[in-house]
Amino acid sequence: MWQAIASEINSKGYTVTWDACEKKFRNMSQTYRNIKDSNSKTGRGRRYWEYMDYFDSLLADKATVTLSNIRESAATG
Repeated sequence: MWQAIASEINSKGYTVTWDACEKKFRNMSQTYRNIKDSNSKTGRGRRYWEYMDYFDSLLADKATVTLSNIRESAATG
């Protein structure tokens, strides 16, 4: 999958490798999870990220995104 994505990007005149695409996605996913985690805690200012809506539609139903919230709630309950 990442090779196909890299090929598509390269056809637009950019030079990227499949592993660079995968790493970028992993980093962006981590940013999304960090913001979701931060926004779910009380007393914190809400953070916004320009890709938030896209990642919400992509990852919002994934268990790994909300796992830390469940663990935190279980520890305090």
